[in-house]
Amino acid sequence: MQFNMGILAETVLYQLPSCPYCRKVREVLDQKKIPYTTLNVAPNRSDILRQKLKEKSGVETVPVLKIGGKYIGESEEIVKYLNQPWREIIIKSPPPHFFPSTTFIYMIIISYENGFM
Repeated sequence: MQFNMGILAETVLYQLPSCPYCRKVREVLDQKKIPYTTLNVAPNRSDILRQKLKEKSGVETVPVLKIGGKYIGESEEIVKYLNQPWREIIIKSPPPHFFPSTTFIYMIIISYENGFM
């Protein structure tokens, strides 16, 4: 299954390099060929970045995955999110004579999580 790379272009895994739960998430991201960046956080939970991640994800621990503007904490929740069924719908633009110098293609991601299926 391929993911819409535009949606996932800003995928960041906040991690500790030696964390086994972080490794588990990296393996799933790699298996699904989702491009991502890793950002190593301080081990100290009082670090300002860790505090901001807690505010956004609701968890104090790593890993935290930022994907499509959403922050998900806990490795099991991240893996569950990455393994959910996705469907891409491609809607082509009006015929070229409406916009002779431009072609538009819209990519819409709809997931079961959002209740559209």
